[in-house]
Amino acid sequence: MHEGDSFIGGGDYNSWDAGATVKVTQGDHEIGETKIQPDGTWKIDNPDYRAGADITISITDVAGNSTIDDFSVG
Repeated sequence: MHEGDSFIGGGDYNSWDAGATVKVTQGDHEIGETKIQPDGTWKIDNPDYRAGADITISITDVAGNSTIDDFSVG
């Protein structure tokens, strides 16, 4: 992840992950929210984060189970 990226996204999820909610936040500010698609990808356009910022990506599946990962923007 780098300042000025036109999108943030992920892939390589399994078909059973389709429909899971992906939420990207920076502190208390929500950058965006989307769903994992049937092809195992997700994407949020124009994330508008800054170098040095820490962001959190949380994924919640349809059963309500969550994973949370923190990243630093380069």
